[in-house]
Amino acid sequence: MKLLITFSKKLLQSEGILYLIFGGLTTLVYMVPRLLLSAFAIDAGLSATIANIISVLFAFITNDTIVFRQERKGWLYRLGKFVLARLATALIDIA
Repeated sequence: MKLLITFSKKLLQSEGILYLIFGGLTTLVYMVPRLLLSAFAIDAGLSATIANIISVLFAFITNDTIVFRQERKGWLYRLGKFVLARLATALIDIA
């Protein structure tokens, strides 16, 4: 049991594993508001936009603080780059 706990702690220190975990959670964070907003008969485009904003913010915060353990300094610059990259991939997806 002690070996399993040690292995789990070591595994959860891996950036790759944390990135996968929080990537999956980001998908859930997108899906829940999208489905809830759609259930209340909100326009599909608007519900997708709101869900995207929420999930992008969640992804940035978790990646910046938990996965990559960035310093607090420079977070606004990193947020800008992160949002621009997400917008670019969304535009490529639409095209």
